[in-house]
Amino acid sequence: MNVRGVKELKGFELIVLAQGESKTISFTLGDKELRFYDNDGERLVEKGDFNVFVGGSSATTYSKTF
Repeated sequence: MNVRGVKELKGFELIVLAQGESKTISFTLGDKELRFYDNDGERLVEKGDFNVFVGGSSATTYSKTF
């Protein structure tokens, strides 16, 4: 039985900002990034909501759902 992780790293890019600096970042997460192998070896994307977290570590709490 395959078990997916609670969080998976996708679309990683290191952004360095100076103190007080801000920057707008955009990225796309599509089927290619969201699919995985099921127990039968088939690649699929689960139906339902996905939570996207943005921050400096896996402990970040800034998120959006799509």
